[in-house]
Amino acid sequence: MLPGRSSTAIRKHYTNTLRPKPPPAKRPEDAREDSGRQSSPAPFAGGARAATPPSGLKRAPADAPIAGSRLPSAERSADSRAAGRSSSAAPDKKAASGSGSGAKGRKRSTVEVDARCTNRSGGDARVRLQQPVKQPPPGNTVQEAHKLSTLQGVCFYQAVTVQDPDDSQKEYRFDLADPVHGACFNIGIGPDGSPLISWSNLHALYELPDGTKWAEHGFFHDAEDMEDLARKKGRPFARLEAKDTGEQELFRKAGRYHSRLQNIEYECWVFEGALPSQEELAGRDVELTDAYFWRSTFDPETLEIL
Repeated sequence: MLPGRSSTAIRKHYTNTLRPKPPPAKRPEDAREDSGRQSSPAPFAGGARAATPPSGLKRAPADAPIAGSRLPSAERSADSRAAGRSSSAAPDKKAASGSGSGAKGRKRSTVEVDARCTNRSGGDARVRLQQPVKQPPPGNTVQEAHKLSTLQGVCFYQAVTVQDPDDSQKEYRFDLADPVHGACFNIGIGPDGSPLISWSNLHALYELPDGTKWAEHGFFHDAEDMEDLARKKGRPFARLEAKDTGEQELFRKAGRYHSRLQNIEYECWVFEGALPSQEELAGRDVELTDAYFWRSTFDPETLEIL
């Protein structure tokens, strides 16, 4: 368990000790995005961060509604580990397709849509989709999630830049060419009024015909999440019996999930298998407190390891 945290009191913290970094240079494809020209995705090289995390704690009144109000900023904190905190159940989600009957009998994986917006100032205007692609990502579930007859009129993109909702000088840039660079979505308000935010890897970036901007993504949980989820479901979670999970190990939740891009609050890096060396993290300009890894995928209903 991370210091000062519990499964029912989750806050968004940022470190105020990171060295300052210059604002991101304007990329050629950014200037071309409105022209409709397609840019081929460049391979990940160096992984420069788009922005330093703001050094602040975002809170909201305990009785604040989940949607339709701005989340005010409050006192600052220095614990960035909680920036990727996820919740075992995000509010206002609707399932687009049901799960199968357990890991062995599963025929279709979970697909869920969270249509809620945090209603931060700027909304979708803070989101710039970049590098349109001709073909949607393989294995995407956009048509199923939104109950579309076809994908005609849906525009897919390779990258996106999201302005920080509390600081117009900071941006987070995500590119599907770098699959370990994940986003932290605001998924609701906790019992104490603090925002609940996720650890999520990105599978697709797209704009629907109505102009709304979306991401298809996954969810990760940490050991504390899994213990809480197992307790609620009255099921054992055998993976935790080994007692070898660290603070930066996450567990991948099976399924595909769809959220509004404007709900992104922060960024994270989630590696498969193990954390890379400090040299590799430094090469990506990633702080150790923002890096995580996963080894196991679990069924969200049975908690079985898949």
